[in-house]
Amino acid sequence: MSIAKACLFFAICLGASPAWAGDAVAFDYAKGLGGIYYSSSREGGADYMESPDARAPALASARKQGARSPIIIHQSDLTGYFCLAIGFNQDGRYVAYVGQGDTAVNAKADALKGVKAYGAVSKPDVIHEYFSHGAGSKDTKLTK
Repeated sequence: MSIAKACLFFAICLGASPAWAGDAVAFDYAKGLGGIYYSSSREGGADYMESPDARAPALASARKQGARSPIIIHQSDLTGYFCLAIGFNQDGRYVAYVGQGDTAVNAKADALKGVKAYGAVSKPDVIHEYFSHGAGSKDTKLTK
C-alpha cells in the first residue's frame, strides 16, 4: 500500500471517529503543501471550532498556498501540542505525519518518529507546531 493510500485510510478512519475539538490538518501529497486550522482559544472563544468544522478552513488554507488536491490527514479531540512533519520516501514522494504530546518537545518527537515510521528516508522537516484547545478545555493541560 502506498504512503498516500495509507495516510488517506488513516484520515478516513479519523474522520469516522467522533471528534469534538477544533483542529484539522490538510495536506496535498502531490505538491507538498499543507494547511492547518486549530483553536487557539478555549471552548466558547472567538476562534474555537469543533474538529468537523475545522476541516474546511484547513483545506482552504492549503488551497490558498497552492495545493490543488489536499486531503485531511489529521483531526483531533484533544487539548495539547501538535507538530506536522514531512519527509520523502525512497521513491521521492512526500510523507507527512502529525504528532501529538503533552509538551511541544514530545509532540515534535512523536511527529519525527511517525514520519519515519511511514517510510521517510530523508531527514524529516518540521513544518508547523501548535497548541490546540480541545472540547471542554478549561486550561492548557493535556486532556484525554
